[in-house]
Amino acid sequence: MNDASPTRKPRLWRLQFSLRVLLIALSLFAIGFPIWYRWPYQDVLEERDPTTGKVTMRRIAGWQRQWGGSRVPHGKREDHHIWPRNELVVITHYVHGYRHGPHTIHDANGTTSTAGQYLDGMREGIWTYTDGDVTAIANYRQDELDGTLRIKPSPRRRQAGVVTVFEAGKLISFNGEPVHDRLFDVLESGVVDELAAAELQRDTEVDFVETPLVDVVEYLNDKHNIPIVLDGKQIAEADQPFTAWYRGIDLAPTLTLLLAPHGLAWDYRYGCLWITTSDDAKDWRDPTGVAEIKLPRDSALAHAWNERVETTGVAIQRAPFPPRAGAPPRKVSLEQLLVTYEERLGIEIRISPGVEEIITEFIPVASNEPGIAFRDILGQLLYFTGCRCKLDGETLVIVPPDEEP
Repeated sequence: MNDASPTRKPRLWRLQFSLRVLLIALSLFAIGFPIWYRWPYQDVLEERDPTTGKVTMRRIAGWQRQWGGSRVPHGKREDHHIWPRNELVVITHYVHGYRHGPHTIHDANGTTSTAGQYLDGMREGIWTYTDGDVTAIANYRQDELDGTLRIKPSPRRRQAGVVTVFEAGKLISFNGEPVHDRLFDVLESGVVDELAAAELQRDTEVDFVETPLVDVVEYLNDKHNIPIVLDGKQIAEADQPFTAWYRGIDLAPTLTLLLAPHGLAWDYRYGCLWITTSDDAKDWRDPTGVAEIKLPRDSALAHAWNERVETTGVAIQRAPFPPRAGAPPRKVSLEQLLVTYEERLGIEIRISPGVEEIITEFIPVASNEPGIAFRDILGQLLYFTGCRCKLDGETLVIVPPDEEP
């Protein structure tokens, strides 16, 4: 009997890897994927005029992906602002989200208006700003003016030459004369409102030719949305002309440079930027008694003291300064204003004899949203009328100028 050989079934084909190949593949993926994911790339963004469809802005930007799905600027970025007769090109270099490297602004003809260098997100070294026949050359260290700032004279703008010296952001001298930079000191002290402090550290530009001081103030107020008060008790002429050109500099040093040649200075009083004389800014103390008030805990006055109040249409700035359009000077009773705030804030204010007779000319001014604190409005009202305040229990007492609290 013959034994038949067993029949073998065909084996199914399967893809097989050795352990070594698998490890190599995983290693390549582990190394290659992060490199690919984080590799810088460019994209192009365009904005068009909704009416004509023409491109008004083109941005060519380098990016780097971040873990978690976000991205940060990395590499060269070009912003082309396109107008019918001109084009402005802003070129900035980024490294891992920070401005780092050359920064330039030029027009379609290649004329450079701004040139400088960033280091880890901060301006560093020499920066040049040009507009026609006027040029400013500034020295920066860690994003602060440090050293000489020169502005060449411009006959066309009637701009005289300027040579200033800064130390770590603080103005030391103007055309060889020492300067007391009061605004720098108050910023360093931390008493300036958070929103105003942030705005004071942003770039700005001014270009005034024989412009009255009151118009300069209105321009700055509108552009930067910071309440500004001209001290009529210290400054006799609100129409004195200002000629100045500054560009690419933070608002705070720009403001100081504006006033320094005129014997004026900035301060921060009653929640506002305050323009006064240089002498008054040096050793000023609050004459109203507001700073001396010690508030009873959990009282209505304590809750209202720092409450921001809309001041649009409320008189807190005194004549003789020309009013804004639609806000003519008017005779106002101090008692009437105080009663208005008493009712609005639910506090108790007692008017001493003599205060009810104080009627003066005020100019209504608008402040930054959402208004300024009640204590600051009170301080301005008392300062311009010469009155003072004191506390009697939880009642705020207003006394006339000839009475000591």
